[in-house]
Amino acid sequence: MIQTAATMRLIYCILFTIISYGTFSQTNGSGTLISGGISRSFVFHLPANAPNCHLPLLLVYHGDGGTGAGIQSYSGFDALANTQNFIVVYPNSTTIWGTQQWNKYADNQPGFAPSGETNAADDIQFTSDLIDYFANNYAINRNRVYATGHSGGGFMCFFLSIALNNKIAAIAPVAGSVWGEDNYLNAYFGNANSVKIPVLDVHGTADNV
Repeated sequence: MIQTAATMRLIYCILFTIISYGTFSQTNGSGTLISGGISRSFVFHLPANAPNCHLPLLLVYHGDGGTGAGIQSYSGFDALANTQNFIVVYPNSTTIWGTQQWNKYADNQPGFAPSGETNAADDIQFTSDLIDYFANNYAINRNRVYATGHSGGGFMCFFLSIALNNKIAAIAPVAGSVWGEDNYLNAYFGNANSVKIPVLDVHGTADNV
């Protein structure tokens, strides 16, 4: 009987978990992948050296000018991942308009429209490739992939909820908003058949912006 690649990965994950049973120390890691012809980087945290199969995945997006390692250091998600048993990944953005930020303007055009940078990285594709990476390497539960982010990372979450709702189960943006091309947004929100996902939208009363 021919096994699919996904089935073989799941079998490997189960065997690896059994062999490594009793190893509970947590693990930080980093990685790169090619997305859209560009080498993209990320850091991540596993709740154990040999995490169980079928765990949820949380994507955490840094704000403009930040890094994945930066938001990892202050968000507290590593500790939460240890107690609640999920994998958390902190992607790194690319340089747009002279600063590290996400291609977060929601539209269906290449590049980053407001800045006029037509060669800006496609962060929707990067996120999709990143989910596939963790599915292939850690056999995550594809139905339990979530996104959160701060400021510019929050804006990115809203774009993901529109453009990648086939892979993102829910979003929880912090100090972010929906930003995009009016016709693109109106077509999506005005379409009764558009896929809707749960949103926890977090803002602080002390945020003057």
